[in-house]
Amino acid sequence: MNTYDVKKAFPTLYAPKPGYFHVVEVLELSFLMIDGHGDPNVSPAYAQAVEALFALSYAVRATTKNDLERVHTVGPLEGCGAPRTLALSLLGTRACGTGR
Repeated sequence: MNTYDVKKAFPTLYAPKPGYFHVVEVLELSFLMIDGHGDPNVSPAYAQAVEALFALSYAVRATTKNDLERVHTVGPLEGCGAPRTLALSLLGTRACGTGR
C-alpha cells in the first residue's frame, strides 16, 4: 500500500534544525481550509472548525485507503492570520490524487 506523510516529505518545513533561521521554498500544495473570524480562545466556532477539519480529513484518509489503496498521514493543524481572524488548514491531500 502506498503511504504518504507530509512531515517526512517536507522535513525542512516541519522539522528544521533548532537554533537556526531557514529560508524555505514552499511549493503549491492542496489544503482543507476553513476561514472565519472571532477569538479562538473563547469562540465555539473555532472548536467547531477544528472538529470539522479533522472529521473531513480522516474521512478523506479512509476513502483513499479503501478506494485508492493509498494511506496518508493527516497533516498538522496550521493557523495564520491577524488577531480575530480564523484561518485553519490541514495539509495532506496529496494522496488523494492531486498530482502534487
